[in-house]
Amino acid sequence: VLARRRGAGRWAGVLVGWLAQAGYALPGVIVALALVALATRWLDPLYNTLFLLVAAFVIRFLPQAIQGQEAGLQQIGANLSEAARGLGASRAGAFWRVVVPLLAPSALAAWVVVFLTAAKELPATLILRPLGFDTLPVRIWTPARDGLYADAGPAALLLVLVAIVPLYVLLARRRGVVPGLT
Repeated sequence: VLARRRGAGRWAGVLVGWLAQAGYALPGVIVALALVALATRWLDPLYNTLFLLVAAFVIRFLPQAIQGQEAGLQQIGANLSEAARGLGASRAGAFWRVVVPLLAPSALAAWVVVFLTAAKELPATLILRPLGFDTLPVRIWTPARDGLYADAGPAALLLVLVAIVPLYVLLARRRGVVPGLT
């Protein structure tokens, strides 16, 4: 949305877009180690908290969410919001009543992609997770590391099931199978 602006505001959108894309270039290990260094040096109260893990996930997966929204936004002509403004809607009203409903499908698709990718993120989770906090990838990796594959099986099955639900919703929505999501 910022990138659509004209004038000086456009550069803010371009800068935010460039910074957000850093997550593609940086592996999870690098992001996690940078956050550990930052927390241990300047933000000691945040070290070993869930906040750092969430920050790593935002850095890593924000590019996917932004690109999904950019694709949806490019399909919406600026003339639609201009038409709404011409019919008396405010800028915010045109955005909420025209642009947001048209962006909903791409938002759902972006959410599914981010969820599926984040559900299997292991390196950043291993480095940044607070003591006693486990995710499904950690529950799979820990016994598998020791060769206890039968112990890793239930968590792996749960991860597959958790991944199937949003994928089904996305594909069913595309085919018009799920009422209320079309």
